[in-house]
Amino acid sequence: MIELKNKINKLQLNEKFSFTYKGEVYQMSYYHKLSSDNTPQYTVISQNLLHTSMNVEFITDEYITLYSFNMMNVKSTYQMDVCDIKIVESKNNL
Repeated sequence: MIELKNKINKLQLNEKFSFTYKGEVYQMSYYHKLSSDNTPQYTVISQNLLHTSMNVEFITDEYITLYSFNMMNVKSTYQMDVCDIKIVESKNNL
């Protein structure tokens, strides 16, 4: 978890890194400088054919909680268990 938190905290605006979660590849990106409460805004994008994404609501020692809204403004959430996340080291991550 410490490695993951460090990787997230070191991201600069528009930087990203890849990781795997339950066999799928994703990218986390720092996409917006600050929210209304002065916290950085992150998004997680799947690297499958659809490239779907969800925003990061918050990060704890156990989970990364994601959310998105569909076209009817219905909020969906998902919790990624951090113990299932593996950072993909690559020269092209950032």
